[in-house]
Amino acid sequence: MAAGADSLEVVMGLALTFVEKKLQAGSFGRGLVDGFNEVSDQVSWSRRVWREYRAGFGLKTAGAILTDPGSQPKLGKSERAAYGLMLTPARGLPAEFLGRTVNLCPMASKGCEAACLGPNSGKGVLSSVKHARNVRTGFVLTHPYEAGVLIGSEIRKAQRKHGKVSLRLNTVSDIRWELVARQGMEYLISQDVRMYDYTAWGAVYREPMPGYHLTYSAKEPAHTPDAFLTALLAGDCNVAMPFAVRKGQPLPETWHGFKVIDGDLSDDRTLDPSGVVVGLRQKGRVKDETGFIRSV
Repeated sequence: MAAGADSLEVVMGLALTFVEKKLQAGSFGRGLVDGFNEVSDQVSWSRRVWREYRAGFGLKTAGAILTDPGSQPKLGKSERAAYGLMLTPARGLPAEFLGRTVNLCPMASKGCEAACLGPNSGKGVLSSVKHARNVRTGFVLTHPYEAGVLIGSEIRKAQRKHGKVSLRLNTVSDIRWELVARQGMEYLISQDVRMYDYTAWGAVYREPMPGYHLTYSAKEPAHTPDAFLTALLAGDCNVAMPFAVRKGQPLPETWHGFKVIDGDLSDDRTLDPSGVVVGLRQKGRVKDETGFIRSV
């Protein structure tokens, strides 16, 4: 059944979260298509809505929705120019934006939230940056169509500038975009936009989509037991795993017999071989006591 024909509660047999329902009902996917095709009246209208929304929260200028590769170190490590949607991770969005709290990473574990790079590293620790991300998140969830238009338009401009581009919608969130904006994503992919994300959802809760590459995230063993992870790897899925290794130190060569590749060299996971562990070095100052960061 096509996504557009499904109810707001279930898409392709999978129940949607509150956040996913709002994005689907608000036609985020249609906005991606209209923005990429630069439907002029919709782009100009969406920019106006974005500018007015930001002003309502004390932000004077209407900046870009997407983060460019020059502004985010991880995105800058890609074969293509990679753009990312930086939203407020986990339960960080204040209730004032939607009238209730929401969770953009519903499968996040305690260790994952504590080590999340979104609010715990780089400029993400600054209150001004957190506020800007909150405003962006509030806008995406209250004006999904307009947000989709702006993202589509920005990706089209990025293509003109760089030629080939990548798009990561879940830079620090974990929304199942293929359930709520499948047609829009398929359109971008048909226009040579490379799309990829990390996810903490189990494979049975995702709907495979050609051209959309997912890397599954290991959590502490209480959440993702070794047997669960090895089954994913044996099925040719890739698993991202942080190790207690600092910058400049080597990652282990294997984990439970599966090859470990260096995930810090590039953020473009679409180029990885199948069935490998994407090793990541420990970052930030967070002290992990959950087992989320694997010892070496």
